[in-house]
Amino acid sequence: MGFLKDYFSQPLEKYYYINLIPEQKFFIHPDHFYFYLFLFLGLAVFAVFFYFNFIKNKKENKKFDWQQLQKIILIFLLTIFFVSSARWYLIQTRWIKKDWIDFSHKNLEQVYSRAITRIMETKLLPENWHDFYDFLKFSQKEIPQNSIIYLVPAQPDFRAWAKYWLYPNLKITDSSKKADYILSFNVELPEQVVGFEKFKEFSAQKIILKTSSK
Repeated sequence: MGFLKDYFSQPLEKYYYINLIPEQKFFIHPDHFYFYLFLFLGLAVFAVFFYFNFIKNKKENKKFDWQQLQKIILIFLLTIFFVSSARWYLIQTRWIKKDWIDFSHKNLEQVYSRAITRIMETKLLPENWHDFYDFLKFSQKEIPQNSIIYLVPAQPDFRAWAKYWLYPNLKITDSSKKADYILSFNVELPEQVVGFEKFKEFSAQKIILKTSSK
């Protein structure tokens, strides 16, 4: 029964799961392959059953019981529907419960912060990355508007998030030479960064550097 436990286990909810739950595979095929296979085989059995009974009743001049056949097909289709949807409903129920715990009775800023933390969790980042949003908000308050900033680490995901969360107050550049400030998050910088000096510190290894050449 281990495969059933795995099948109904809750996957880690990722930020792009809007109307989607990842498929679960049995052997080499996803679960819906077997549901459709069973559906088509069942309908084929009903078709064969209907054909032979229809011929038999016609020979015996008996009236075929259409209502009974309709009930059987309806029960079969409903059974397929509920069985195939069971995992989806169960996981959605768990996600709704988790959302209620995380977001109920919270103000808007707390909701934002928790939602961003969950994004970090779904990226499987360690806990010392979960306050990336808080660091950006801190930077946004400390740095003058319309300043140009350079972010390290410079991975595409973090740059995209920073552009989105800091817009329109601060602008992200792809070169430190063009920057007024450097936001350094979880990066070991040398004691002296040429052209910049320490400006503000959010926490250990989460600092803001300010250009010393302007």
